[in-house]
Amino acid sequence: MSAGGEVSGQRPAGRPGATLARLAPTRARIAARVVGRERELELILAAVAAGRDLLLEGPPGTSKSTLLRAITAEWACRWCSSRATPT
Repeated sequence: MSAGGEVSGQRPAGRPGATLARLAPTRARIAARVVGRERELELILAAVAAGRDLLLEGPPGTSKSTLLRAITAEWACRWCSSRATPT
């Protein structure tokens, strides 16, 4: 962390709680845009804090894309979607 309190881009080794604490303001802003998906948002941010990939599964209309759009809009980054249809 820099003197101004900004995150340097490096994850603190062995301190996932500290990383999640720094994501709290981001979580609050995203949660205000997506209603009823607090648990999913917590898990997604935990995966991000841990530097892990994730896969969202669920039936159509359960806000998966809406949640990801809100997250990527917050971080001003792109996202892509892959859809798989069971045979």
